[in-house]
Amino acid sequence: MAALRSVFLLLLPPLNAAADTVILREKFDGIADGRLPAGWAADGPRWRTQNGRLRGDSLSGEATILFGESDWRNVALAADVTFVAAKDDARWVALLIREGGPGRPGVQLTVRRDSKRRNGLELAARNPKKGGSGWRVFQTAAVDGGFLDGRSHRLRIEARGDWIRAFFDNQKVFECPRGPDVQPAGRVGFRISGATVTIDNVEVQEIDPMNTTALRKLRSRPLVIAHRGFSSRAPENTLAAYRLAIDTGADLAECDVWLSADRVPVLLHDEHLKRTTGVDALVSELSLDKLRQLDVGRWKSKEFAGERIPTLTEALELVKGRLRLVIEVKTAGMEQEVVAAIRAAATEPADVMIFSFHLEVIETIARIEPRLPTTWLIGHLPAGHAARREVIADAVRARASAIGLTRTRVDPAAARLAHESGLPVFVWTVNDPADMRYLVRIGVDGIITDEPGMLLRILDE
Repeated sequence: MAALRSVFLLLLPPLNAAADTVILREKFDGIADGRLPAGWAADGPRWRTQNGRLRGDSLSGEATILFGESDWRNVALAADVTFVAAKDDARWVALLIREGGPGRPGVQLTVRRDSKRRNGLELAARNPKKGGSGWRVFQTAAVDGGFLDGRSHRLRIEARGDWIRAFFDNQKVFECPRGPDVQPAGRVGFRISGATVTIDNVEVQEIDPMNTTALRKLRSRPLVIAHRGFSSRAPENTLAAYRLAIDTGADLAECDVWLSADRVPVLLHDEHLKRTTGVDALVSELSLDKLRQLDVGRWKSKEFAGERIPTLTEALELVKGRLRLVIEVKTAGMEQEVVAAIRAAATEPADVMIFSFHLEVIETIARIEPRLPTTWLIGHLPAGHAARREVIADAVRARASAIGLTRTRVDPAAARLAHESGLPVFVWTVNDPADMRYLVRIGVDGIITDEPGMLLRILDE
């Protein structure tokens, strides 16, 4: 695929850990129950020592306890953590580093009581633009086992320059250069929400920064992919949205395809018509003639009242020669109709790309029209290297041309592994400028966004 550029990543290991300096080792022995060790500051009475462990009780709301200096930049925090109780299995405990207080949030490794959930582990920070009420989730992962059995687990988070790494029972679960996107320095500590936990064997280290050449890449401009057209400004999956994407200068535009009752591929994200048309029916229950009578623009604004559901062929004819269309096939069984629509529009296979979450769709497309590029969308890439390698092998066996990852599951190691197998990496759906800059730094090949104009401006910086 001529439009796709290869990206090479080289990750160097951190500097020799022998140079790291232990600032604190705290076992909480010999401290009277109810008191806190010297140097620890809690945001209320919900933290105390009990039976030689630090205990936090916050079944309602959040509670935070901090330690150390406000200028700690290259720092690691590790501890043995046990859930005693939780309001529900989604409640969490977090290790904090570079915490600067209100308006200057640090980054935290958040672990839910049921860490096997798809978002069982999170690398996240407060969003200061929302007054501390919102979160910026950088990455998510799941681990087997976890806290449901009540056992203690060893957690560690560290910041080395721009690099943030996190470990669960000595298994690395996150490693990414998100340092520029968080507070540059601050204290360390713990935060809980809706849970009671005990903490022991706390260790804080001042660590050497990772070498500044740790991430090297052949610089390339990622493809700008307008999600459902320019969907932040125009109603999604309409010709109006694709006209705006063309005018903005996007490289590609993504659309979603379902079949009408008479098996014509039409553009709509939801299988159900209710959200965008107000009609209580499935797309597959109405003929093309009836679907054309529906208004899919008014829900966005009066400006777009009267926009109709386009066919795939109509969308292909509109964008021909001006941008490439990315077609997400929502379910198996419509591959023949999609290929027929592409041929009906006299569109060259190289000017189209097929996306799908279903590996059988990728395999079918490769069989009936091998010239069509395909991307397998992977919603939940595992954290472990061996498991990731097997997923990439599945994509190669299916003859996928690329893989797609959600923004919270992509990191430099995942991009490198895909590139080693010759697979470009596309990431969805990215609307935050910091996320866009991060993905450019780690060398992804395409970014899917509702804000193509914003991404284009960032790429021109």
